[in-house]
Amino acid sequence: MCACVYRSEERGEVMNRRMRDFRDGVADGLLYGERKKGERSLAYKQGYDFGMYLYGEQRERESV
Repeated sequence: MCACVYRSEERGEVMNRRMRDFRDGVADGLLYGERKKGERSLAYKQGYDFGMYLYGEQRERESV
């Protein structure tokens, strides 16, 4: 196997993990309003912050 193919597959796995962490963070912020306990990745934290932002926007629209 060519080293460039291996790196490409590895990069894909890293991106999948980051996307999964971001998605989990958004769900926790938007649906549950609290972070999971323990050490979390930067992508999870950014997703959580975005989920909380969306939650706030949704609440604001519902109160109008």
